[in-house]
Amino acid sequence: MKKILHYLIPIGCAALSALNYKIFVFPNDFAPSGIDGLCTMIQHLLGTNMGYFSLAANLPLLLLGLVFLERPFVYKTAAYTVCFSLFSLLFGGMGWIPTFAVTDTAGLVLAPIAAATVRGILYAATLGAGASSGGTDLIAAMIKKRKPHLPLMQIIFGINVAVACLSFFVYGMRFEPVILSILYAFLTSLVSRRISEGRGTEIRFEIITEEAERLCEAIRRDLAATATVLDAEGAYSGRKKQLVICVLPRQKAPHLEKIVASLSGAVCFESRVGASLT
Repeated sequence: MKKILHYLIPIGCAALSALNYKIFVFPNDFAPSGIDGLCTMIQHLLGTNMGYFSLAANLPLLLLGLVFLERPFVYKTAAYTVCFSLFSLLFGGMGWIPTFAVTDTAGLVLAPIAAATVRGILYAATLGAGASSGGTDLIAAMIKKRKPHLPLMQIIFGINVAVACLSFFVYGMRFEPVILSILYAFLTSLVSRRISEGRGTEIRFEIITEEAERLCEAIRRDLAATATVLDAEGAYSGRKKQLVICVLPRQKAPHLEKIVASLSGAVCFESRVGASLT
């Protein structure tokens, strides 16, 4: 049942994403980010449903994913991308579905805000099920697998900006679609990241201190957690210290920060531990 659920979640998110595009994106003449944005612009130019173009763009990426990525991740991503295309075609022929078309410039910003909020929630749910929405996600996952040192966020951001700039020429040489596209990409990332960070994300603490015993006792007593202690030495001063490593749920992080603040001369480094693209 758990495996079935992990496929049903991407399929359900695909259906809602296609509906989100139908209601908020298409009526307001702006392009979402990534490959879906390119497909949306092609639909605007040719009048042909983007479902065809999305499927055509993702199929070769999925085949490459089978070579470079883990099979369950690719299979669930395939379930999302195929169903997204099918639902896009299905909803495209349903004229009775209400749309949120804004005519005044002042209210036009509401469309990408609504679309990005919905998309961010669905994107976080898709990632939580061990899948992705295809397109640039698959490209990023394959790059990460082969070249983990490359700055993927900058690469994805560059792709999104390029799509936004291209929309200037597609939607009548106007700046509004460019601004709306960038706003959509930013809010989608913000919403999905906030949801992902609040759902089971853990924080890794690395604390340099001379009071490791006191710190570890407080972690055991107050936080019901454990820690690892390593010997350390100051490179400049040569003083003997300890490095305490501890991983805690996000909700416990403020409590540990207070404990560390009570230690004399302690230095704390934090990093997020969470799921990412395979």
